[in-house]
Amino acid sequence: MKKYLLLVLFAILMVSCSKNEVQISGTLKNASPLDRIELINVSSASSLPIMNIGVDAKGNFSATPKIEEGGIYLITYARQMNFIYLKKGDNIKITADATEFPRKMKILGDGEKNNEFLTQMQSYIEDYMSKIDMQLMSKSEKEFIAAVKKIQTDVDKKIEEVKSKTKPDSEVVEWKSSEMKVTLLMITEQYAAMHGAATGNPSFKPSAEFTKYQDSLKGDEKKWIKTLPTYRSFLLIKNQEGFTNFMNTLQNKEISTTEAFVKYLEGKKDIDQYTKDHLIAFVATQYDLQPQHPRIKQVMEVVNKSIKDSQIKKELEKVKLAIQGIEVGQKAPSVDLVNNKGEKVSLSKYEGKPSVLVFYASWNPYVSESLTPSVKQLATQYGGKVNLVMINLDDTEDQFKKTEAAMFKGLKVESLYAKNGMNSEVADKFGIYGFKLPSAVVIDKDGKVASPVAIGNIDMQIVDALNKLSQPTAKK
Repeated sequence: MKKYLLLVLFAILMVSCSKNEVQISGTLKNASPLDRIELINVSSASSLPIMNIGVDAKGNFSATPKIEEGGIYLITYARQMNFIYLKKGDNIKITADATEFPRKMKILGDGEKNNEFLTQMQSYIEDYMSKIDMQLMSKSEKEFIAAVKKIQTDVDKKIEEVKSKTKPDSEVVEWKSSEMKVTLLMITEQYAAMHGAATGNPSFKPSAEFTKYQDSLKGDEKKWIKTLPTYRSFLLIKNQEGFTNFMNTLQNKEISTTEAFVKYLEGKKDIDQYTKDHLIAFVATQYDLQPQHPRIKQVMEVVNKSIKDSQIKKELEKVKLAIQGIEVGQKAPSVDLVNNKGEKVSLSKYEGKPSVLVFYASWNPYVSESLTPSVKQLATQYGGKVNLVMINLDDTEDQFKKTEAAMFKGLKVESLYAKNGMNSEVADKFGIYGFKLPSAVVIDKDGKVASPVAIGNIDMQIVDALNKLSQPTAKK
């Protein structure tokens, strides 16, 4: 009886865990082994991928990413992108030709109806918008409003038509309708900004009727600011002139865009705190939270002070980790990996002398040409005084064994594999994403981080960090 109860409890726990995951699998024809499929939560302030997977030799792929909430996600591949709707616990299968994916794809399984609706609507809207009269900005205000209203009517009609055929969930229809309204708001805002110059009338100001129409397009701002990145862009465009004028009044011209924007928002009493939080995060990630930015420390300080929403703060900390790595002086995570014999190895094993952790994957373009010479240089310069730990993030252990044998043959390095590759614990703990490969970090003999993350040409950056440690001393 006790054994039975334990089995029941285990089953309940398994179901509970799976509810936070989605199963995504499928096949891409004509796929390249160097291109990756990524998934991004559009509601997230970080815009960082929550999934990064490749395809096998037959074009097959499979992953089980965790999602914090059901909703719209961005799926990307080979610099192309499209929206996909996911619910916790979904099991979906995707088929497509890689040359068109993800702009065109067939989705089967739990999300079939929702995603067929999104795919058909996206295709229709792209085709419709490509045919809009380019002289729209020069039309009279009355003609312009009539033209935009026609766009709205035509798209709404198509939404109803596709909805009746595909039977999607109501929240998917609502999201697509809201996204289209934001698109129209963007068009109207462009008209307000450009019409005067386009018609040689610099004194042009939109009428009350124009503003009334804009107001009719607006919806639930709290929901829109969270779920629609385009709405965040619209609000920034709306405040562009005011922010530019404010910037011109600042005496300190050296502060970052984020720091200046926070000061600007202090005087905007008509914008609620939740909206301010999202806008500050949006500006920070778009302009200042970038590798090598000289004021990241000040940006994070003002962000943490001015943003009140705890989830947004958490997301921005992920961005900081992604671009800077673990803060120097902090203890490095002691995660478990496997060596080329399949044996478990903990990173704590290498404490006692400095280590260089190098993260790489075979699908990273030109990885062998850029990384192998750097590793050879480090091995020659430091000999056995430093642990050179090569951490492979390929999708499979078999690929790891092939890659490390080809790249590091004859070199005195430690070759380890992170199970699940880019979706592994080590990638999560060290903030490793596809855009950061290859990258490296120095760990001192006590297991503490001794350098910022070095991306790309790692040799000189890592040598500089190693030379600051008391041991080892570089050979001359």
